[in-house]
This record gives sequence, structure tokens and C-alpha cells, in this order.
Amino acid sequence: MDNEKPALLYRSDAVLDGATDSQLRSRRRTGELVHLTRGSYLLQTDYGSLNALGRHRARISAVAHRHGEDAVISHVSAAAMHGYDLWDVHLDAVHLSQAGPANGKRRHGVHRHREQLAPGEIVSVGGILVTSAARTIADLARTVSLKSAVVTGDCALRRGLPTAALVAEVAAAKGRHGAPNARHALALMDGRSESVGESLSRLKIRELRLPAPELQKDVWNADREWLGRADFYFPGHAVVGEFDGKVKYGKYLKTGQAAGDAVYQEKVREDRIRDTGLVVVRWVWDDLRQPHILHRRICAAFERRRRAILLNPALADL
Repeated sequence: MDNEKPALLYRSDAVLDGATDSQLRSRRRTGELVHLTRGSYLLQTDYGSLNALGRHRARISAVAHRHGEDAVISHVSAAAMHGYDLWDVHLDAVHLSQAGPANGKRRHGVHRHREQLAPGEIVSVGGILVTSAARTIADLARTVSLKSAVVTGDCALRRGLPTAALVAEVAAAKGRHGAPNARHALALMDGRSESVGESLSRLKIRELRLPAPELQKDVWNADREWLGRADFYFPGHAVVGEFDGKVKYGKYLKTGQAAGDAVYQEKVREDRIRDTGLVVVRWVWDDLRQPHILHRRICAAFERRRRAILLNPALADL
């Protein structure tokens, strides 16, 4: 259901079909209908099957229907419409941008921003007007936390947003509220991170002042056989790091293959990487929530590498 667009019920259509406001209020009281925004409803059976993001998108559809072309879906809501990864952001209000005195106003679950948008900064997604990819990330980077902005920015770049377009949009935001935050976030975005967990890992490694890793490092054995890509590679330490999220092995899963087989194949891949003399260190979500553990894991991997070279100096050439 979350991947589908639920059918909204609009008061205007219901009245044309013979319904009364009293009947609509009764259906809300009994829980049959969920009120999304003024004049828009969704069946409870549909609403209950949606996750938080799906519910937000339903409200976006309702708000867009109400405002038409007078406003453009923007900020967090535009990122949701583009299908970008979101992390640690509020989805309690639909964000839209419009000309005029609307800055910062929140009413009926809608957050209005006073913004001047150029024609090239407006696109249609699923029949709804939203800010362009570059404008969306630039606006988001001005108004949410650094980590949230980088997670969504990484996703947009990974999915094809040209870096030059984003750089230009952030530069154009000079003088607006939060512009320095956007420039800082832009400097940290990297489309090579393939998941939310990898983006957050990269930021956490930076916070811990550990050596900056290379991303998506190709690993080869002595016979020049490609063994795969490592999420992180620490130059000078011959250590590869892997963020091990719950959906990590999905990218290795082939059609008709069981999840356990994919996990086994990943273990074989990791063993072959270790056979090259590289040290492999993994971490999970809980480690990101406890930075001292992540720091200890990575530093322990550096130490294992150092000890391995003492036993076999030839490994120093890796």
C-alpha cells in the first residue's frame, strides 16, 4: 500500500455525489474517515496501512489539490515526493512555497514559506507541482539538521542530481536564512554513499576524527580478480569498513534467491577479501548510536593490521 497512491475523498466531490457535511462529520466520528486537511479525507482502512512517509504523501496530495498552482510543494515534502531518503525530519506538516506574506506560517497542517521560485525550479512529480531536485536539497539544507541534509543530499546525488546544479542552487541561496548551513552541508555531501547508514557512518567517522576513508573501494586479489566493493577503505591502514544494516544483503539478492544464500555469499566475499591481507571491520546501527564503540571497533582494526605487518612485513605493501 505504501508504494501506491491511495484514493482521497474530497468534500467537493462528495457533495456533488449527494453527501452532506453532517454525513461526512459522522463518518469521521465513527473513524471510517481520517481528516487530512481542509476538505480532504482518506478511508481509515487505507490510512492505517500507510507508514509515516506514506501518510505524509497522502497529505501532500490533499494540500496540492486544495491550493492548485498557487503554491508549490517544497522542502521536506518535496524531498518525499522526489522519493529521496529522509532521516530525522518532522513529517507533521506539509511544506509549500508561495509568493507573498507566507513565511513561517503553520496552519491546518501546512507550513507556508515565502519563496520566489524561478520556472526552472518547479517540476511536476505525479501531477503535483514541487520544487526541482536542486532547489529541494538547497532548501532542505538551510532548514534541517546537518545530518538530515547530508543524508538526503547524498541520495539525490546518487540518483543523478548533477553536482554543478546543486552547487549553483546553494550559491543562489546566499543571503537567505540558513544559507551558511546549506554551504556546510553541501561540502559534506557525497553521492557515493549508497544508504542512510553509510551516509551517517561517514559523518560519524569524521566526528570521531578518524582517518578519512575512501568510498566504494574496488577490491582485487593477486590474480586481478575483482572481489567486490568495500563501503569504506582506510588508506595507509589496509582496513576496509562495512556498514551492516538490516537490508544490507538485499543488493546481493538475485531473483528467486533466499536471503540466507545472499548472506552466505557475502560471507564468502568477505573471507576472500581477508585472504588478500586486508582487515575487515563491520558495524551496525547500534554502533552508530554509541560512537565510542564505533571508534573502538575501527581503531582495533587498525591495530590488528599493525600486528599483522609485524608478523609478516610483506603485508606492508598492500
